[in-house]
Amino acid sequence: MTECGKNLAAKRLFAVAVPDANAADMPVTLPPEVDAVNYLSVEGGSVWNNGNFDRSSDKYGKMDDEDGFYGAVTYRRLFQPQWDWQITGTATGVDTSSSDGVNRFKSDLDFQTIDLDLGYHPGANPLNRLLFGIRALHLNDSMTLTGGATRHGSYGAEGWAFGPRAGFQTETMLGGSQFGFVAEGSGSILFGNFDNSYYDWLAPSTTSDSHRTVYNIEALAGLSWHTTSQFTLTAGYRLQKWWNLRAGATATDSLEPYSVTADKDPLFHGPFLRAALTF
Repeated sequence: MTECGKNLAAKRLFAVAVPDANAADMPVTLPPEVDAVNYLSVEGGSVWNNGNFDRSSDKYGKMDDEDGFYGAVTYRRLFQPQWDWQITGTATGVDTSSSDGVNRFKSDLDFQTIDLDLGYHPGANPLNRLLFGIRALHLNDSMTLTGGATRHGSYGAEGWAFGPRAGFQTETMLGGSQFGFVAEGSGSILFGNFDNSYYDWLAPSTTSDSHRTVYNIEALAGLSWHTTSQFTLTAGYRLQKWWNLRAGATATDSLEPYSVTADKDPLFHGPFLRAALTF
């Protein structure tokens, strides 16, 4: 492939769907002898989770929504005009705390995903990408209730889940400009095992294993800017919906009695910024 051809392929490697009118403006078909093209991106942004906790009163103060950050790194290699492989690592962390001056509540949720997938470009068009692969999830979840100098109750969970993942990625260039509209979506079904621990200062500590299935869908949309043939910036909004992620998450203070339970099906959302390089 000529250097010009490499740059054209690199510039559009991350995209997925383009209307016929745009296709006529920008030829995207790659020759059979296409060289491998590398794609590397880093991204991150704020994360919010609204209305996450069930409690019997406001004894521990008003519990605010959880917020935090996420970051991701992606590497992709195009090895044929229609095929590539990709690996992505993502880390997300949210927390919150509240207090009425004496009693205190704190929640801290951290989870990471590793995605390995095979990408297919229908018609060898790098603006279309369908992905099929596997996802690994690692979860570390904790909640604590502290009352005065001695009272304490807590919940903790840690574990792994694995399963299939499928989705798409798309970019539609806006006329003959350097800007495009990006949209992505994926879903996964993960099967895992989690170690749970419960502590109440008036009762024995207990531990348990839970085998459960975790479901996830996520999507994002944004505006891309191809500053050069090899460097792209994308800004937009991202959603992650999980089911069964925090099942069984309850911290208890039996003196009241009082307990706080986290929503097992959280929704995380927030803006993101991505910087990508092709070479």
